[in-house]
Amino acid sequence: GSLEESLPTDPAIWVRFDEETPQFMRVLITAPSGTPYALGLYCFDLYIPDTYPSIAPKVKLLTTGGGTVRFSPNLYENGTCCLSLLGTWTGPKWNPLHSTILQVLVTIQGLILGVEHPYYLEPGFGGWEDAVNKGTPVPAHVRSSNSKIREGSIKFAMLEMCRSTARPRYLQPFYDIIEAHFTHHRDFILDEVRSW
Repeated sequence: GSLEESLPTDPAIWVRFDEETPQFMRVLITAPSGTPYALGLYCFDLYIPDTYPSIAPKVKLLTTGGGTVRFSPNLYENGTCCLSLLGTWTGPKWNPLHSTILQVLVTIQGLILGVEHPYYLEPGFGGWEDAVNKGTPVPAHVRSSNSKIREGSIKFAMLEMCRSTARPRYLQPFYDIIEAHFTHHRDFILDEVRSW
């Protein structure tokens, strides 16, 4: 109930689950504009363990191009999602008294898919974009990293989503949302991709 009332709508996050097995959730997250992920749709599986909220949910990225794309230092081609909140990386950990599923989803959307230069999320490469000063030219290796992410985003978070014959079955709970998203944002998405 709290998720239904609190999920962001622009950019949006959608959650689906079966009422008989609510511990299994599938999530579709829209990436914010101004990033190499802009307006793409990224699908995740969440598993809520029996001991929740004592321990964090398990999260797996499904949008991987069949295991071919590493979208970020935090999102691996095998679906691993590295985030301290999930216990898969160092930093602020899951707190059973305060941490929530909503916090996990918004963190993925904002702190992973919401960064302009994901290269800097790699440990030792600058942290949460601290290495980029506004007005300073972006180094070639960072631009190259962004280009690879954009290519993967176009192929698997946009085109694969739009092609009804090639759309992966795991997206079935979201078919109506996918069509509405790309119909509604069509012109803006085309403008963003052309700017890349």
